[in-house]
Amino acid sequence: MSENDKTSDLKPLLQTLGFSDVVFDTSSRTKTGGNLKPDLQFYLDNKYYVLEAKVPPSGYSAALEKANKDIKELMEPVEIAFAVLWPSGKGKIRAGYISNDGQTGQRLFSSLQELVDWIVISCKAKKVKTPLNESGLLDVLNKLVERFYQHYKKIPIEDIQVLFGGKSFFETVLSESGEKEEVQSLRKVAAFLLVNQMFFYGILAKRTGKYTEIVPDKVIKPLYLQELFDKVLHDDYAPVFGVPVLKLSDDKALGADLKYCATTINELLKHELSHDILGKVFHNLIPLKLRKIVAAYYTNSQAGDLLASLAVENANDTVFDPACGSGTLLISSYHQKKALFALSRPFDDAAICWTSCGN
Repeated sequence: MSENDKTSDLKPLLQTLGFSDVVFDTSSRTKTGGNLKPDLQFYLDNKYYVLEAKVPPSGYSAALEKANKDIKELMEPVEIAFAVLWPSGKGKIRAGYISNDGQTGQRLFSSLQELVDWIVISCKAKKVKTPLNESGLLDVLNKLVERFYQHYKKIPIEDIQVLFGGKSFFETVLSESGEKEEVQSLRKVAAFLLVNQMFFYGILAKRTGKYTEIVPDKVIKPLYLQELFDKVLHDDYAPVFGVPVLKLSDDKALGADLKYCATTINELLKHELSHDILGKVFHNLIPLKLRKIVAAYYTNSQAGDLLASLAVENANDTVFDPACGSGTLLISSYHQKKALFALSRPFDDAAICWTSCGN
């Protein structure tokens, strides 16, 4: 089937689900008096939506670029512009959206019906996102850390040491006074890492569509959550998921706190997250004397932006940060490369890349 055949199949499905004035491949006026021809145009509750689709060898970024152009240039205000990449064979459908207030999202779908259901949900559920207050976020996460800390206090310190590299590692690293206090505080570090893993996983699942979102009612069985983490670890993100802190405790009460934590994080993820929020959270939650144990130091986002502006001179530059931590410098470099790329031609995610390795 061609791109047009696949896209036109959406029309009757959208009409069945309550969308009106669904038109395929029809011209619409732009703000400058020209014309654009979105692949699909439709309305719900008097709000205007468009959809752009591509098939290989065109990439998803090409559909997303057209959707973004619709948002910016069409005369009639577009509430949400959807982008779809149809598979060439039996693969999954990749789809995403851009809203008129800058919200984005994407997922993979196994069927046309799944895609249509998601379009309906996206149109009906769009809300104005509010940015997270950093101090409020830290307060919430601190309380979650404290919950898990109560479980880890019951675990022999030898088990904690093994998790972070063994006793000999700490005999080498911890040479100052207060060694016993710092080793004992590793329980708090373990509790933080679990919260961080759940928070980071939630962001990955929400933004990439590659991983299953955490279902709070299922995490009462820690094995369910560990299986989700293992899938991510199989792909990458060893600095985040490489320490299996979830396996430390078999306390039956842990399941209830995991459920509470998952529910809380799901609510937090409904807000807007700044690009360096996780780095700030990590370095504000964990005291400096504990961060030295895992060699973690925070690069201020403004400093990262300055370094990137000085170092990255071309959109094709490769950025290598062998101790990237939470990735502040890499993210700043990405934004610098994106800005430089936009000066020469339309932005394509696939054309911007970097090399990195975790600390």
